[in-house]
Amino acid sequence: MGPCLATYDVAGTYIKYKEGYIRIPHNGGIITKPQEYWSEENKKLVIYFNYVLCVNFSIQTVILFPILQWAFRNDAFYTELVPQLAYGSIMLIIGILGIRSHWRFQKLLIKTRKTNSNIVTKLEYFKVDN
Repeated sequence: MGPCLATYDVAGTYIKYKEGYIRIPHNGGIITKPQEYWSEENKKLVIYFNYVLCVNFSIQTVILFPILQWAFRNDAFYTELVPQLAYGSIMLIIGILGIRSHWRFQKLLIKTRKTNSNIVTKLEYFKVDN
């Protein structure tokens, strides 16, 4: 799992730095060059590395559950219970991490507002209000 994700990260970083940045004409801002402006060579490469990322995701989720089934194959109760418990635990952890990230992001926005920094407008772009 680690080598797949590391390959994706290294390749993605290499491509993004190779492609560089562009200046937005109407406001003068600088952003990472969008994928539609990349060279054809890098557009083809990113397709392969997206497959590597998907393989990594499938390995992380698919492998766990057959291993749990195999480990508890002699007990029908645990064969049914343990995979569901593992899935529920994973979702709970993800939910808790999401709430924690939300709180930390809110604190960051409050701190940057107090300094009257221009970065607040950039950070608020990533904030999702329901």
